Amino acid sequence: MIRSGEDPRELLRGGGMMKELFGRLAKRILDAELANHLGYEKNEPRAGSNARNGSSRKTVLTEAGKVELDIPRDRDGGFDPARPGWRLRARAGGETPAAPGGLR
Repeated sequence: MIRSGEDPRELLRGGGMMKELFGRLAKRILDAELANHLGYEKNEPRAGSNARNGSSRKTVLTEAGKVELDIPRDRDGGFDPARPGWRLRARAGGETPAAPGGLR
């Protein structure tokens, strides 16, 4: 909560809310990308021989601090998330410009 006289940007500094929101949004984006790559949603019958195969942890640097993400994998090793471009700077002012490129 913001108290009278406090700067609302303080909620976004030092990690807190911005880190959590970024992490949740990134997870949803990555899950949707993997579903598109595989051709089926999680917990649905497989559309081919390729399948989900766990995840690997990556760290993304934002203005709010480092955010740990679990990047999903596929069995064939062909999943390469291309969005939102992980050289991303989450800004306290609400702007989140993203550079093109995949996560490596």
